[in-house]
Amino acid sequence: MVQEVWDHDLSLVEVWRSYKRLYVREHVSFAEACTQYLKHLKDQGRSPAYIKSMHWVLDEFKQRLGDSKGLSFHTTFALQRELKTTRNKAFKASRLGTFYLWAKKQHYIQEVPDLSLPKKSTAGTQVGFLTIPECASLIQACPSELQGHLWLRLCMGLRV
Repeated sequence: MVQEVWDHDLSLVEVWRSYKRLYVREHVSFAEACTQYLKHLKDQGRSPAYIKSMHWVLDEFKQRLGDSKGLSFHTTFALQRELKTTRNKAFKASRLGTFYLWAKKQHYIQEVPDLSLPKKSTAGTQVGFLTIPECASLIQACPSELQGHLWLRLCMGLRV
């Protein structure tokens, strides 16, 4: 009898833990979550420069994705589509990744969107070098005020 009660209580605890782990607050707007996250960063003692750059990235994506739907509607597909059309993709993806990890811990979203970017292979590209006659013609055509700079660049390995 005691064992049955104990097993029953354990199963209730497991149900509760599963519920808390998967629980999602449904109506959190992106703007509200951004405000809370920036406050969280400030409370954590993050540098003003980091908070400012995070604010810029979040503001950009707030304009791109809109704020009419809740944060739980931010899908991998939508975020990757917007990342493709922006500059500094890798930087913004890392900033957004930390924001969405925080949002998951706050139970605003169920899973973190995949913000990984495709790797660009440079294995097939060959780096060209200037030949000696090409360097000589470049030096002769260069204005005298830029000659010192050109020599320095040639010594550092100016590429084609």
